[in-house]
Amino acid sequence: EVVWVLLSDAAMKAATFALLAAVPAALALSRTTFIPRHARGFSNVLAAPRHAEASVCMLVGPSGKDCFAEIKKDAKGATKVFTTIPPPVAGGLLNTMIPGAAVVGGAAGLVLAPAAVPAAAIAGVGGYVASIASAAGRRKLVIKREEAAMFALANLLEADYTSVAPSQVQDVQKMYGVPDEQFEEMVIDIYKKFILAMLKDPEFKTSELKELEALKDTLGLTAEQLSDAFYETVESVFRTSVMWTSTKDLEDPDSIERMTVDKCIYLASRVLTKVDTEEGHEYTMSRCRKLLSLDQREFEDRCLNLAQPLYAKALSVVSERLETLTADSLVKARGSLGIADNEVIELHTKTFTDEAKRVVMATTPPSLDAAGVARLAKLREVLAISEEDSRFMTNEIVVPVYCDAIDEVLETIDDDPDSFDGAISSLVARQQELSMSSEAAGSVILSLVQDMVNEPFEEAIRFVRLDNSKGAVARLKDMVYSKETAEILLDKLVAAGALTEDSPACHALEGGLDLEAVKEADLTSAYRLFLADSLNEGADDYDQDSVAIMGELLSMTPEKTVSVYNEVCGPMLRARLAEGIAADDLGEDAKKANQAFVAKLQIPAQVYEEVTAELYKNKLAACSGGGKIMTLEERSLLDKMREFLDLPLEKCQKMHRVSCAGAYVQAVQEAMGAGGSGVINTDYYAGLTKLADRLLLGEDDQRALFNDAVKARLQPMMDELLSQFERSVLNKQQLAQKTGKDQGEDLIAKEGGGALGLESGANMMLEVVNMVDFYEGNNLWEGTTDEATNATTYTYRVDAKGMAEEKMLEEVYRQFTVSSFQARGSPGQQKRYALAQTHFAGILGIGAEREAEIKQDIGKVVYSNYVKQLLTSKGRIEQQDMQFLVNIQQVLKMEDEFCFELLGKLQKNFLREQIDKAIGGASAGKITGELAKSVRDRADSMGIDVREELKLDMTLKSDLFLAEVESAIKSKAVTVDNKELIEDFQDAWGIPNDVATKDFTRMVEAKCIAGVKSASQDLNNSNERSAVRYIDELLGYAQFIPQAVQHDAKVSKADKEKVLATYTAAKASFDGDTDPEVTARLELLSTVLGL
Repeated sequence: EVVWVLLSDAAMKAATFALLAAVPAALALSRTTFIPRHARGFSNVLAAPRHAEASVCMLVGPSGKDCFAEIKKDAKGATKVFTTIPPPVAGGLLNTMIPGAAVVGGAAGLVLAPAAVPAAAIAGVGGYVASIASAAGRRKLVIKREEAAMFALANLLEADYTSVAPSQVQDVQKMYGVPDEQFEEMVIDIYKKFILAMLKDPEFKTSELKELEALKDTLGLTAEQLSDAFYETVESVFRTSVMWTSTKDLEDPDSIERMTVDKCIYLASRVLTKVDTEEGHEYTMSRCRKLLSLDQREFEDRCLNLAQPLYAKALSVVSERLETLTADSLVKARGSLGIADNEVIELHTKTFTDEAKRVVMATTPPSLDAAGVARLAKLREVLAISEEDSRFMTNEIVVPVYCDAIDEVLETIDDDPDSFDGAISSLVARQQELSMSSEAAGSVILSLVQDMVNEPFEEAIRFVRLDNSKGAVARLKDMVYSKETAEILLDKLVAAGALTEDSPACHALEGGLDLEAVKEADLTSAYRLFLADSLNEGADDYDQDSVAIMGELLSMTPEKTVSVYNEVCGPMLRARLAEGIAADDLGEDAKKANQAFVAKLQIPAQVYEEVTAELYKNKLAACSGGGKIMTLEERSLLDKMREFLDLPLEKCQKMHRVSCAGAYVQAVQEAMGAGGSGVINTDYYAGLTKLADRLLLGEDDQRALFNDAVKARLQPMMDELLSQFERSVLNKQQLAQKTGKDQGEDLIAKEGGGALGLESGANMMLEVVNMVDFYEGNNLWEGTTDEATNATTYTYRVDAKGMAEEKMLEEVYRQFTVSSFQARGSPGQQKRYALAQTHFAGILGIGAEREAEIKQDIGKVVYSNYVKQLLTSKGRIEQQDMQFLVNIQQVLKMEDEFCFELLGKLQKNFLREQIDKAIGGASAGKITGELAKSVRDRADSMGIDVREELKLDMTLKSDLFLAEVESAIKSKAVTVDNKELIEDFQDAWGIPNDVATKDFTRMVEAKCIAGVKSASQDLNNSNERSAVRYIDELLGYAQFIPQAVQHDAKVSKADKEKVLATYTAAKASFDGDTDPEVTARLELLSTVLGL
């Protein structure tokens, strides 16, 4: 039948009839099953069974199963023929036509036939039949086979694909012999066509997810196959609904194209989420997003926008089925739609709010009874809303109702203040009807109380900014009234049990208002206006409680309150007190009247103190201005004022310190100038004490002012000292350049016979000791002795710090220290110098630590110069020299450790210089043994270790070591018998063993080579006696390392033998006895010569 379909020639159809008639026999099938279509009639044979047409035609929207009819419709005629052949025949024919066929020759060519068909039966088919057995024909048969399988699958799934088992789908593959790879493509294609048919209706239906899942199970699709199917679907949607669609339509959520795309990606996301891994799902979704040019956020939002309306529709029936629903029901619904829990909060909130509003508004007046509370609790549980959130949403509905009740209560109270208790009772009842907790009611009351005060406050501030004083004061009074009313309301609500004392509403106005948005200047102005208005009627009508309330509401700090009171009440208080003082009405009665005035107006203590201090200060200035000394009568009046105004003594003394400073300082300076030296006579101290008492100066003030006077006297003394210092260190040209004056001829220097500076240094010393005498005579220092160390430290009432640059003061002290070290004079002068050495640094303001550093620096120079002089002249420091060094140390107060380290450093440097000089002066750099020994001996005498302390490099130390060893060997002080002395030299110079061994060996070899060469030359010159001396000398070294050496190339073997023979002859004994020592020396020489 397959071949028949393929043949178009009528004659050939007749020719192949015989062949096809034999097929049933070959396949053991009934012949009647295979009656050719030509004989039976095409319409009867190919007519597929049809279901009875429905009697009623219904309008049905597109669905996924529509694809099955489309697949069948697209199938070609051959596919239909395949589907009409019984499965065993179709499968057998396809599977045996080529593999089991016999190749039969005929006039027209080769013909393929089943193996069981006799050759005679097909002889007439001819070459045309053979042509379909070619490769091209085979491909046509394969294609038709796949189309037939597709038709069979569509036919199988069309009726009810949900009832088809996966095994039935696999039977179709086996029936038509479709390879696995092709069959996988076929089922993916069917699934894709199913989705595309479903997308013809852009409206999403929840049943479509179940349909896709059922078809997936029937077709046995894997996650990977599903991903391919959906991606191919998205590709198809992109080509049909995106590629040629305008941006405007794609951005319109209601356009068919946009709805189709959204439905497609939503179906893909939901189906793949259930079957694929997270990584696999994300991979496929990312491919789809990339194809559609969507970012992840937009992709997910579009999926959510499709699912949320469906979920909202499901929520619409929650109220009706509340008793049977559970939270799990909604969780499953969200899961099937792919909606996360955090994406339904708004929908759940609206559902709960709508139901709460319906329950509350169902009664007149609105209320929320126990049944309503229970119903909302159940709804909260189903919607998985927290108790806190549900309470908030419920309050959003009942709070406005409660606020209406509060407004009614306030109106009632305004109309009839006596109805306060009844109105409160009705408010409490309304709270209970609305099932409001004390906390919720308290929050409403809190807001109400704040509004009661905030409203007039905001208007008052606006009036303040407009300079409308009357309007501002009126609203500020309303503010105070509102606060008092609010406090009464809160007290009654607490008494009725509607609120607790701990409720925030009861503390709403504590600490003032929320003033962040109000400028501080506006608050101060408002408080000033209110205070001034309260004082308009006088002290008797002053409402201090209202002023206190206003200060609390406006959060006036003590500093601000004082400032405003000073501004408003200060002039009133100042005028009242000034009037009493002018009238000399300073008695006890007047004082009590003033105190009552202050108490009535609640004038802050600070304001009172500032006003009274100002009055006293003005009176004091009149008595002591211009540096004059007040009279006893003026002092008496000031005492009476201080008592009348309750001014503390300490505060008055500070004012006296400022006002009377000039008079006291002038008196001190006059006392200093009386004797000429600046030292105040003892008799004057009593007068100064009496003056200080009259001027009401405290001890500290007296001391401070006395110090000021001392400083004023010290400044010119310091200027003269600096002048003498400059004369001592500068030459005439430098001094003229600095002062701008020609110094001319220095008569002092001329008389002294010296240059400018030496005698001036003496003048500087005189100025120093005079300054120290000034300090001593006026007791300007105070000493404290440490009992443990018996050391005394001094403090100075005044010093010169600031009178010149700090560096200049230090240089003056340096010059003084050097001069005092060299100064000579009578015992009295020496005593003054010693006193100056103790105190001059402190007078200059130089601290003890810095003083020690300066002395150390000076001492270092003096000490170093003296030590260098001793070492240069004597080469060492003797006992009497050390005594002088100790004297320098004590005079300059140098530390022992510092001097010890300095002495050691100087000695090391001197010794190193001596070594460098000796080495540099040696002929051709030769270091002698005598030099090495003298260096070591001198270092030992100084207590210096030449190994480390001189920091000599190893090469130099090795040369000094070898020089000593060479000298000792040459003088025969060291022989092989006492060779340990070499190790003593090595240790003395700190030479490591390897270095000492290497260098000593090199020296011995050099001596042997040089000795043999010199001896050979002398022998060639017939100077045998000199040759023997060279040999004796080299053997002195060779005895320590008896071995052959590499001699000079000019020394031949004959020369060596001549040397040995000559030395043998020189040492020969003619008495017939053999000297062992001579024998040993000859053997040693033979070894050295390598003979």
